[in-house]
Amino acid sequence: MQTRNAMSKDSMKTSKGNRRASVEGSSPVLCELCKHNLQGLSLLPTLQNKITKLEEARIKDNENLEHQLSAILRKINDIIQPELLERIDAIQRDLSSNETVLQSIATSLTDCKSLLQSTLTTSESSRRSPKQDNNVFLLGPNNTREVSPLPKLLNNPTKHMASYEEEFLLPDVRTSIASYLSTIKFEEGKGRKTICFGMPFKQRSSERDIPGPLKTLVDAVQKKHPTTKECEINSVVVEKYQGPDSNLPERSDVDPIINPDSNIHIFSIGDECPILFKSKCTNEDSTVTIKDNSLLTTSANSHHYWSHCISTPNLSPSSIRYNITFRSVHRRNRNSLLIVGDSNTEHIYFAHEKKRSDLGNNIYGRRIKAFTIDDINPTDCIGFQNVLIQVGLNNLKRKHISSPSGIPDIEEIFSKWLKKVVEIHQICPYSRIIVSPIPPTKIKGINSSARKFNALLFSFTNAFWTTLGFNAFLDARGDLLDDNLGRYLQVGTGRKDRIHLGRLGISKLSLMIREVIEAPKYMVDSRSYAQAVAPNSLNPG
Repeated sequence: MQTRNAMSKDSMKTSKGNRRASVEGSSPVLCELCKHNLQGLSLLPTLQNKITKLEEARIKDNENLEHQLSAILRKINDIIQPELLERIDAIQRDLSSNETVLQSIATSLTDCKSLLQSTLTTSESSRRSPKQDNNVFLLGPNNTREVSPLPKLLNNPTKHMASYEEEFLLPDVRTSIASYLSTIKFEEGKGRKTICFGMPFKQRSSERDIPGPLKTLVDAVQKKHPTTKECEINSVVVEKYQGPDSNLPERSDVDPIINPDSNIHIFSIGDECPILFKSKCTNEDSTVTIKDNSLLTTSANSHHYWSHCISTPNLSPSSIRYNITFRSVHRRNRNSLLIVGDSNTEHIYFAHEKKRSDLGNNIYGRRIKAFTIDDINPTDCIGFQNVLIQVGLNNLKRKHISSPSGIPDIEEIFSKWLKKVVEIHQICPYSRIIVSPIPPTKIKGINSSARKFNALLFSFTNAFWTTLGFNAFLDARGDLLDDNLGRYLQVGTGRKDRIHLGRLGISKLSLMIREVIEAPKYMVDSRSYAQAVAPNSLNPG
């Protein structure tokens, strides 16, 4: 190897911060090849060849040397040996300002190559026995991955009821409603008689206008429990219980036409009656005795985890009692969608928010902001038929990186993401989970990390999620986000925006989401939690 003393005068010249030197090797950065990382290990043979070529090359431009070192660093940024970080950082800081560092780089090459060789030797055993993060995934053949079997929930994600109120109506209003119900002709049902008003619910009779006395009751319930327009009561089912043999079989209101953000209210007229709530997740149960002129309120999503029944109404042969159940139903709720996403999804609008929505008129939903993976709250997803997760891009930005080198640990980020998605699936096995790979940006460094993250996402052979695709968002070179789909300027700053989707990009993403949700091959799964987790349970209930 040539030392600095043996270099020609031409190679010693500098110009505007560029110091020229002749170097045979360059890679103290490769001292970082010691952290267990499956994806990084797979790159080692290629990197070893590159080191050899760099060693043989005569790099005459210090800036070019720094550029090549940085390129190698990006490729192996998942593999870090903590005790050498200080030395590596010092070399990188001094690289462009101290020519003697070049000699230090060269002399460290032998140690780096030895380290690389030892890492290569142990890579196969590392693949066979990877470090698993809380058993979130298992490693299969050819470096494929499988999601570990999900443990059963040990706690109930929701309460069995939201509230219970006695003496809900004024006595005269209660009496007028009871008088009206005594004039109705009911339809025979199992253990009770029923009639439906407003929007039809399940197989019950076709739509009838809600009559005046019941409309008064609807208004009283909504005044006491105000909600959004999309969750307003539009379906009323009246059940008539008469005699000691009347009963309500164990059931849950998990029909997908019920709005997942709504409440279900039960108003009672007549003798008091015990309702038994049973947990589908644990052995817990709870009995609520509903009295005359009382209102019991449950959240719609709680019915995925609790069933209820009336087995002993304690009615005399001449006794009559009525249950009036209020629901918010609509056909678009069959495609209900919760979007858990970063700033790229905050301008995706539903039809009830904006008249012209690229999601169409057949999808109800809402958005929850989660700028980083830590912001994802799995319990927010309860009750929705579809859950879209588009989070992870911000975790690749420098300000969210905690490692001393300032380089994202892709394996760690992905494991954190996977734990959140698995938890959502564990809590909501009845939901269809749609995940978005990290979309392309106009920043090469972030795209490089995004490709590694996405490679892990696509490596699972038993994935329970549906994955979106972003190939159509790339430019002609297939490397960066297409200029036509990106945003030109950051809102409020006037600076160039190289990350976010623009209007056309958001429209394209919305249409892609709509296509996935409305795909004919997808059958709405109306199973409850207990049915969804039961062995060999393949068909909706």
